[in-house]
Amino acid sequence: MKTSRLFLPLLLLVGSASAQPVWAEAAPAATAVALPAAAFPNAPNLRDIGGYETADGGKVRLGLVYRSDQIDRLSDAEVLRLAALGIATVVDLRTATERSREPDRLPPDANYVVADVMADAPPGVGGDMLATLTRMIAAGGAVPRMEEANRAFVSSPAARQAYSRLLRQVLAADGQPLLFHCTAGKDRTGWGAALLLTIAGVPQEEVFQDYLASTERLAGKNMQTIASLGEYDLDARQRMELEALLTVRSSFLAAAFAEVEHRYGTFDRYLQDGLALTPEEVERLRHLLVTPDDA
Repeated sequence: MKTSRLFLPLLLLVGSASAQPVWAEAAPAATAVALPAAAFPNAPNLRDIGGYETADGGKVRLGLVYRSDQIDRLSDAEVLRLAALGIATVVDLRTATERSREPDRLPPDANYVVADVMADAPPGVGGDMLATLTRMIAAGGAVPRMEEANRAFVSSPAARQAYSRLLRQVLAADGQPLLFHCTAGKDRTGWGAALLLTIAGVPQEEVFQDYLASTERLAGKNMQTIASLGEYDLDARQRMELEALLTVRSSFLAAAFAEVEHRYGTFDRYLQDGLALTPEEVERLRHLLVTPDDA
C-alpha cells in the first residue's frame, strides 16, 4: 500500500529514543497471567499472551507464546531469565536498520527468525528516531496516521508475509516456547498478538485488553523519551501528538480489524487469502494455543 509508507516511521519511535503518562488510555484489569514488568526491567513489555479464556470455555496456554519490546538491552541476568522460560524461537518483526543498530540478545540455542513487517518501506526507515519523532510531532495528525499504519498491517504485502511467517513459526515450534517482538512491542507486536488471540477464540474485548496493556507497561520507557525531548519545550498540542505516538489506543487496533472486514469480509478469510494459511493450519494453531476446558 503505497501511501501507508508515509506512516511507517511512527511505529518505530518508542524503544529507540527512550510514572504512567496522565493522558494514557487505561486498559481494564487483565485476566491473563502476565510476567510483571519488574521481571525484565530492560524489556518491560515482555509478557505471556497466555491465560485468557476463550469463548468456548478453553484457555490460552501459558508459557507458549511471549510478546515483547526490544530485547537488545537485556542484561546478562535477564538473558538467563529468558532462557529459563525455555524460549526456543525468537521472531524479530523489526526493520533491517533496527536489527543492525540494536541486534537481539538471544537465549542460548534459540532459533532466530526475521519477519520484517516493513520490508517494503523506504530504505532507512528505523533510523534516527528522535529526529523522526520531532518531525512527526510538528506535522500533527498522529492519531489518524497511527490508524492508517495499523490498516497497513493488514493490507501491505510485506506485513502479510511477515505475519504469515510469524503464525507458521508458532506452528513449527510445535509447542516449544516462542517470543516475538518489535521495538516498543506495541504496534507491530500488538497486531501479532491480536492475531494469535483471535485465532485462539479469545473474545474481542479481551484482545483489546491485551493490546491496551502496552501503555502501562511502557510508562517508564515513555518517560525517558519525554525527558529526551525536554529541550524542545513542547506546547499542549505537541504533547497530545506525542501521547498518540508513544501509547496505544483502541482506535488503532480497531482500524486493523476494520481493514480485515473491508478487504476480506471475515477474519477467517483474511487468514486464508491474506496470510495464505490453510484451514488445517488455522485449526492446528488453535489446537496448539488453547488448553481445552476439560484439561
